[in-house]
Amino acid sequence: MIPLDEKREAIELVSEAVSSGARKRPACELLGVSVRTLQRWETECREDFRKDVQKHIPRKLTPEERQ
Repeated sequence: MIPLDEKREAIELVSEAVSSGARKRPACELLGVSVRTLQRWETECREDFRKDVQKHIPRKLTPEERQ
């Protein structure tokens, strides 16, 4: 398993290359990952920032709220 910091570094490198005019696929190939893998890593890194956010908000009323 690749550590999160290495994934973030790969995302930065490809992003920097693309902003400098390179194509995404060749940039990914230089790192030895597919474009699809990079897309998954981008999703993982985005979700990782939200780990402290409460994902499920209970909708059931407590007994105190019912009264």
